[in-house]
Amino acid sequence: MRILAISGSLRDSSSNTTLILALACLAPSDVVIDVYDELGDLPHFNPDIDKAPLPDAVVRFLARLAMADGVIICSPEYAHGVAGVMKNAIDWTVGNSGLENKPVALVNASPRSRLAHEHLSATLRLLGNYVDEASVSIPASGTGMNARELANDVEISAMIRTVLETFCRAVANLSKSGDQS
Repeated sequence: MRILAISGSLRDSSSNTTLILALACLAPSDVVIDVYDELGDLPHFNPDIDKAPLPDAVVRFLARLAMADGVIICSPEYAHGVAGVMKNAIDWTVGNSGLENKPVALVNASPRSRLAHEHLSATLRLLGNYVDEASVSIPASGTGMNARELANDVEISAMIRTVLETFCRAVANLSKSGDQS
């Protein structure tokens, strides 16, 4: 199984990116976590350029989405909303079916990201298979831990493993039900 993991933060020391990297450290051996780190390279979404030929960064992003069986997003909250770069990435997928019916889970690094989580989940529900049971808050913000330390923390690693197991099971079930249609 291949999962595209996206941090909605561009900060160098982002707790969201650290959490995504810890998730990659804890993935089972049969799961490949593809950490997408080109969010800042996507141009501002503009319907006038959402046609062939698409900008190179958009082509690369959509190709990685197409290769993924599912997507896990970890995004901060800015001004009670979704980070602009994350919303921009989602906007690029709408006309290109990049997230349409793709299983997606939201993990956030701070319990204070409640409003962004709600807004992002509402958007993702419209696009496809939002996996609510794998969408949780994991208290990684403010810990000062790096990805390896998060992966070694007993409580946090247990939460991450539960998210991964729940999400992978949901992706597999959705894939089976889609194969029978």
